Amino acid sequence: MTGDLICLDFDPAPGGAVGQMIVFWHVHSERKVLAPNFRTWLADFATDLEQGKYVVDSDRLQKKD
Repeated sequence: MTGDLICLDFDPAPGGAVGQMIVFWHVHSERKVLAPNFRTWLADFATDLEQGKYVVDSDRLQKKD
């Protein structure tokens, strides 16, 4: 498998939670937890959109620094 993904983790490592949202980078073994579940991740994303924390740059949605 190749690619960089945001995933729902249904088989977490020890200490993780089933259904947590993680970042999967194909070149790194570390998996960063983005949110404890999809509902929380989606709510946080919607809040960030409402607060103008994203811009469209070259036809891509990117979070401002």
